[in-house]
Amino acid sequence: MDAPLLMTRCELTKRLDDIAVVSADGNYLGAEWLMPLAEQLWQPSNGASWGTSYQPLITFLYRIGLVGCARSETAATTYAHMDPDLAESVQNLQETAHFQMHPVFCPALDVEEPSSKGRT
Repeated sequence: MDAPLLMTRCELTKRLDDIAVVSADGNYLGAEWLMPLAEQLWQPSNGASWGTSYQPLITFLYRIGLVGCARSETAATTYAHMDPDLAESVQNLQETAHFQMHPVFCPALDVEEPSSKGRT
């Protein structure tokens, strides 16, 4: 898999857009539960912020512990077990510069954890 452990907002957006495309595939078994999380991405934005548009998907990934949020590349990453409500706030998402996949998922998703980062 080519997903990095640490992603910028732009890198995460590309992956979330891919998820949104999969959710529209009627043959995808998870489309029924995934589509409501991605439906805002299919609607005209009408000036909606990035955080508002992507919040349902990010909140889901955050709640299950797959991704954490950091305000900068060097800031500590916050995961759901540390602050369960962080992703509920659009402002918090707007202020998040980097998203980090939790290292526990790396082996299952075939993502190499850089040993130099050591951020958990």
